[in-house]
Amino acid sequence: YNGAFVPYAGGHSENLEKALDVMAVKADDDSYYVISNTLYEKITRISNTVSNMQKVFLYVGLAIAAFAALLLFNFISVSITDKMHEIGVLRAVGARGVDVFKIFFSESFIISLICMVLSLAGTVVLLIYLNAEVTKALSFSMRLLVFGPVSFGMMVAVAFAVAILGTFIPVFRISRKKPVDSMRAL
Repeated sequence: YNGAFVPYAGGHSENLEKALDVMAVKADDDSYYVISNTLYEKITRISNTVSNMQKVFLYVGLAIAAFAALLLFNFISVSITDKMHEIGVLRAVGARGVDVFKIFFSESFIISLICMVLSLAGTVVLLIYLNAEVTKALSFSMRLLVFGPVSFGMMVAVAFAVAILGTFIPVFRISRKKPVDSMRAL
């Protein structure tokens, strides 16, 4: 046989002993001689590579998320700044800053929601493809990349935070001006 797999239900020392009995031979002086084969070495190399690449994936993911957040923030801010005349008109007819924020936040929220849905769909499709390629390359099934609730929560939080900040900062800055100044600025 090229390999032996022993089921391990966490917390049971009997199963761990069985696994050690399969993987290693215990000598009289309580030392172990490891039985090594190509499958065991392949799995060990993959495990080491995955643990080394976790930090790389984390930092690359954070960099991409920050870049995407900045792009979305810039898009929303520029969109609101271009509508400075409309904000001046709203303020001139008696709208408060909060009312203006609500109007533009609804627009920003819809834009952020569309971006988040597209990002989620693209991420899931990419992960399914990459996991299939890894499985095909290794000739056994393995879920190397996982998209869990923490990742989903982070994407939702970033999209929502960008929508709020991208709306609040330009609306607050423009709302502090007199309505006449906002209407004249083009």
